[in-house]
Amino acid sequence: MQNLKLGFDPLWLGMIIAITVMIGVVSPTENIWEDKSMNWMFWKSDGQTKRLPGPKYMPSPVGSYLVTKEGMNGDLVWNLKAVILPRSDEKNVIDVRVYDSNKTGINGVKVIDYHSLDDHPDLVIFDGWYNEKTKAVGKRDL
Repeated sequence: MQNLKLGFDPLWLGMIIAITVMIGVVSPTENIWEDKSMNWMFWKSDGQTKRLPGPKYMPSPVGSYLVTKEGMNGDLVWNLKAVILPRSDEKNVIDVRVYDSNKTGINGVKVIDYHSLDDHPDLVIFDGWYNEKTKAVGKRDL
């Protein structure tokens, strides 16, 4: 059997057919980039959803408050974790919940953000707020 010479590269022909099919599927009148069900342009925010920060080490004003005002052991305090919730109505005020990550792990609670502890108040060591600008700290009125 002889090698068949087609005069063109079959790979290019396949690519041309694929592009033609793709153009036929997506009509030029519809704008796929404006589709709200898919987040094609993930870098642009629609302003509706904002992710809360995950667990971090406790902010220093809160840690100092727990040691000086609440009388907690300093060695213990600085090993605790915190989740925060920035207030929308007050620019520098942040709600904070402090918890022991070891206890949440033992109890099978996965802390993703501030609201993860809503159903587990027994695991929250400190529930309060702090002001980033003035460094003031206070307990939440329950």
